[in-house]
Amino acid sequence: MTNKVNINKIVWIIVILLIGAVLVFERLKIRNRIENAEFTTGEVIKIDENVKGSRYVIYRFIVNRIEYEGSVNIGFCKKCKSDCCKAGSIVRVRYDRNNPKNNDLIP
Repeated sequence: MTNKVNINKIVWIIVILLIGAVLVFERLKIRNRIENAEFTTGEVIKIDENVKGSRYVIYRFIVNRIEYEGSVNIGFCKKCKSDCCKAGSIVRVRYDRNNPKNNDLIP
């Protein structure tokens, strides 16, 4: 019985460590995007929905002749002062100059 309890404790510790690692990684991405920020314009491609029903603004932009895609939660649309969340809309993109795949939109 104690072996089963110990295994359960180990599994929970591993799960907690993995969640912590993911949270730290996401915070580092945000910090790098802010510290190494460059800005450009992009274009909204579409509003998409994932399997869980969450909706996202999908956009594309170009850095050094390479096209990138990004996405932000549909909640971003509430921050826009204009109608920025329709396909074809021009948006302002912030990206990490060292890793343009790390990007988001600026209202």
